[in-house]
Amino acid sequence: MSAGGKALGWVRTYITRAPVEELLGSDILRDASLIRHELGYDSPLFDSSMFGQVDHTIQWEIHATQRDGASMPPKISDLTTEAGQQEIAELVKHQWLETCCTLHKRCGGLQDRHQGLPSLPTRVLDVGTLEQPHLRLHVAGVGEREEYTCLSYCWGTGVLKFETTTATVDDLRKHIPFPALPKTIQDAIVFTRRLQVRYLWVDALCIIQNDNSNPSDWQVEAARFGTYYQNALCTLAASGSGDSSEGLFLPSLDRMYPTYFCTRLHRNSKESLYYTWTPGFHDAPWLASSGPLSARGWAVQERILSPRIVHFTRRCVIWECAELLASERSPGQEIIMFDDSIGELRRALLESSTTLERSQGGWGTFCGLYVQKGFTRLSDRLPALSGVVQRIQSHNGLEFYAGLWENHIIEGLDWYIHHQRGLPDSQAPIVPSWSWIKSTMLTGWLICQPMSWGNLFKPRKDDEIIDLRILSISTRDYGHGVDGVTTSGVITVAGELGMLNLIELGYEKHPTWDNQWHNEQSEDPHAKGVHWDRVPLEEGEVHGDHICLRLRADSSYWYARALILRRERTGEDGFTQYQRVGHIVFDQDIWDRCKPVRKVIQLI
Repeated sequence: MSAGGKALGWVRTYITRAPVEELLGSDILRDASLIRHELGYDSPLFDSSMFGQVDHTIQWEIHATQRDGASMPPKISDLTTEAGQQEIAELVKHQWLETCCTLHKRCGGLQDRHQGLPSLPTRVLDVGTLEQPHLRLHVAGVGEREEYTCLSYCWGTGVLKFETTTATVDDLRKHIPFPALPKTIQDAIVFTRRLQVRYLWVDALCIIQNDNSNPSDWQVEAARFGTYYQNALCTLAASGSGDSSEGLFLPSLDRMYPTYFCTRLHRNSKESLYYTWTPGFHDAPWLASSGPLSARGWAVQERILSPRIVHFTRRCVIWECAELLASERSPGQEIIMFDDSIGELRRALLESSTTLERSQGGWGTFCGLYVQKGFTRLSDRLPALSGVVQRIQSHNGLEFYAGLWENHIIEGLDWYIHHQRGLPDSQAPIVPSWSWIKSTMLTGWLICQPMSWGNLFKPRKDDEIIDLRILSISTRDYGHGVDGVTTSGVITVAGELGMLNLIELGYEKHPTWDNQWHNEQSEDPHAKGVHWDRVPLEEGEVHGDHICLRLRADSSYWYARALILRRERTGEDGFTQYQRVGHIVFDQDIWDRCKPVRKVIQLI
């Protein structure tokens, strides 16, 4: 750069694919398409005359290839070989685990340990050692304490061919045939042995799957999942595998198809320099939270509650604990965090209530992301969240009602599904109609009121909500309290009820989205409209007058928000009970004209 502030030259970058043997042993982590998107410029990347007003800031690390005589970055281990598996095991055991267990204060205080050891889960796999690789199901004795690992993985679309049942449990306590197990479980057993840990917890083998007693073994153990992951030495996450047959030890895509590029500084040099792409600081959070495992509903709780996670991705191995997020390429380098609300909640809960209060995300954002996750049974949505709820409750002490927090029931009712193409109503979980947990969709996303984590610690201000009061709330669970399936719930409210006729107000079905009705003549059709909770709607269901319960008015007092209700019956205490069927945002003056009346009703 010259004294006059003009750039002396610029960098032009050319990116191609090449076989591994042409790259002299170099490795990459970043997808080539991302590089092209960021570096596809024919004009200067940086112009000093525009310093301070640069629209595109590009940050990368460059390592010279061996032809330039410079040292290469550490290579990515080949996990398809025993040597590569042992390299990673040594890194995990002697650097990441040892440092975390001895030096990380935030990580050490998270677990329930006595004399440095946690209580074993009810059942674990006794994996033996590399030298004596026996394998059997171990039933923990009272007060038995030993180190163990947990496996977080996707079962896949089918049923596992090998699992513990009432018919097989006694035989499995004697011996488990290793070849009969899915590859992901096999790899977890091998890696646990390489870590020199004797016990491993895997849900398919450590829970009796066909137990019909009441409560079943699954119900009892599901209530303990959070504790199991929280107290494990580390969780082995099959983050890159969408099926239990794929395994932990995946071939690295970047070893198979590396990317390299050529850089030339025009005014300073006529020589082209050849480089290989290496992982930037922002890659690891993305790799940890965007793989196939991240789409699984149960994996949300497993990731949030595990103090230490080893992510096996399709690019590299990632370490994640309360104080360090790193990749095998830079194992001691803390990586800058850019993560989704699940990753943010994980870090906040692993630290302190103060950190949770100050977090930028919130419960509404988390709920919107959570309902996108996949479950074999949608009735598992609440049980799969129980450990997270209990951890949050340890910070804020609030009661939790089927997705709603006691301090913010009204905000919790103010949700809808946007841009929905729905599933048959028969697939919806059996929960109260007012809970966002019931949401089912093929497309679209859940919109909840923005509610920061910090606000969960504070009572709602009376002036934030207009005219609606919560008198009581109760839920009925099938199971063990917050860990069970909520089958019903009643909220008694005092508020304004009004009758709205959608056809007379000019609403019509949206041409694209199944659950949306809008008024194109409205001044703001995108902000105002009807979102039905389920689709398809029956013929004539939207015609006629609809009973609406106003939730709140926006701060401008121009818009009002209400629930669309369907009358069901009279409750035992004499109050009329209604089910929620939709959500509407409309002009406040419309509400004033419909002459609302104030009543006490029950939402079920």
